[in-house]
Parts: sequence; structure tokens; C-alpha cells
Amino acid sequence: MTQRSHTKLWGICYGIGVNVLSALTFIIPQRLASFTSVQLTVGRYLSYGLVSLCIFLLLARHQVKGSDYRTWFTALLFAATGNVGYYFFLVLAVQDVGALVTALINGTLPVTVALYGNWKRREYPFSRLIVPVILIFLGLLIINLYALSGRQALPETSVGQRVCGILFAGMAVALWTWYAVANTHFLRTHTHLSSATWSTMIGVSTLFLVILALPLTRGSGGVPLDLQTLLLSGSHLLPFVVGCLILGIVVSWGGTLLWNRAFAMLPISLAGQLIVFEPITVLVYVAVVDTQLPSFFELLGASLIITGIMFGIRAARRS
Repeated sequence: MTQRSHTKLWGICYGIGVNVLSALTFIIPQRLASFTSVQLTVGRYLSYGLVSLCIFLLLARHQVKGSDYRTWFTALLFAATGNVGYYFFLVLAVQDVGALVTALINGTLPVTVALYGNWKRREYPFSRLIVPVILIFLGLLIINLYALSGRQALPETSVGQRVCGILFAGMAVALWTWYAVANTHFLRTHTHLSSATWSTMIGVSTLFLVILALPLTRGSGGVPLDLQTLLLSGSHLLPFVVGCLILGIVVSWGGTLLWNRAFAMLPISLAGQLIVFEPITVLVYVAVVDTQLPSFFELLGASLIITGIMFGIRAARRS
């Protein structure tokens, strides 16, 4: 195996691994339905930001001494789009249209990132993307239509709320598509920053945004800001804290680190296609939690998606 093939293999492993973690993004909010989207967003990114701040002060501070204000502004912009904004709209969608449907809409990210990434940075002809993109799209369509045909896939909400949920999910997709491509370009032009250091800088910037937003949430009924209100949550407090710690440390910090490494090792369009393992993992998680095996249509859709990924990897090898 050549060094280039070895690098791509590790990049693929990182890309798959991060999507196994990211799938928790859709499961945990559904299990914490008694908390608002604002509370979940702030809780997740407070934990992400505080952990990042500790890592920054202990380990990464000396690695960013040469970074100017433009680098920190970029970290702040990526924190606003790829973290806080993306997840806020995602949680809104989960609560309006359900975790499974939101995950499947979000599952179009492999297509949007692959096409937008290859358009911004032409790594190989678009003709090589036709087969993998079509297979991935068909797989997502089959799973999505099956999910929408069953009442169990949708929460008990009005038609208007479901439409809003779909729009919120679309907004999340747009934000993260731009962030993924822009972040990849930034890392490739700032090679002095390691994936771990950049993940930490984005985390510190996220903490800054969350602190700024906290006063705005009191009037909207969003986040309980005082200890007494938190303690009154009773038995719901521990699951909330544990859920936010998992989302903040494992999914956010660890996920950002793995994504940075995957995008650094792979063509943007191939790394984007690997995002499709997220909805597949969600299907597995939902099946385990609900103790129900995936249906024939879900398995068929997943098979088409995986086949599309295989064609995408083959196209990348020829580049």
C-alpha cells in the first residue's frame, strides 16, 4: 500500500468514526424532550467551550501565539455557522419533525458538500460524481419516503410545525455545507495549525458566543440561568447534564478533531460523501433504542448509500 493510499484509508476511518459520534446529535435531543432547543444548544456548547478553554490554557496556548486576529475571527465565524447555528436549527427541526426525518434531511449533506466542495475546488471531473451521488440520493430518498409513510417517524405536531421543521433542517444543511468546505480550505492554507489546536480554537470561540447569547435567552424562556431554577428540574437535571457533556465533549470537540483530520487527508467531495454514514448510524441507534429491526426499505436504502460511497472511493483513487 502506498503512502497516499494509506493516508486516504486513515481519512476514511476518521470520516466514518466522526459520523458514528455525530449520530448522537439526533438521538439525545429526542430523549431530552422536556428541555428547549435553546437549553440544549447552550448546554452542549458550554461544555464544549469550557473543555476547549481548559485544553487551550494547558496545552494549546503556545501553538497559537503566531495567530493574528483574522485567524481568531475565522474561528469565531466557523463556531457561529458550523456549531451554534447549525445545531440550534437542527434541534428545532428534531423537536418539530422528529429525529429520524431530521437526520434524513441532514443526510443530504454528502451530496451538498460533495458538489459544492468540488465546485469550489475542482479535484476531479463532475462526471466521476454522477454515479455515487445518484446512488446516495436514491438511498436517502427510499429511506426518507418510508419514514414519512409511517406515523411513528413524526412527532404529534401540526402541519405548520412540520413544515417549519423541514425548513429548519434545510437551514442547518446550508450552514454546515458552507462551513465544511470553508474550514477545509482554511486548514489547507494554514498548515501550522494542527487539527486538535484548530478544534480547540473553535471551541473557545464557541464559548465566547454562548456567553454573549446567555442574556438574550432569559426573555425568550430559553435557558435557566440561576442555580435554583436548575435544581428545581429535579430528576431531569442529571440526564440533561450527561447529555450535554456527551454532546459537547465527545461529539463537538472529538467530532471536530476527526473531521479536521478527515478533510485534511481526503478530497473534499469524498470526505463529504462519508457524511452519509451519519443517517445510517441513526437508523441503527433508533433500531437499538426502539428494539426494532430496520425494515426492508431501510436496508435497501442503506445498501444503495454504501454502494454509492464505494463508487466515490473508487473515483478518489483515480484522482
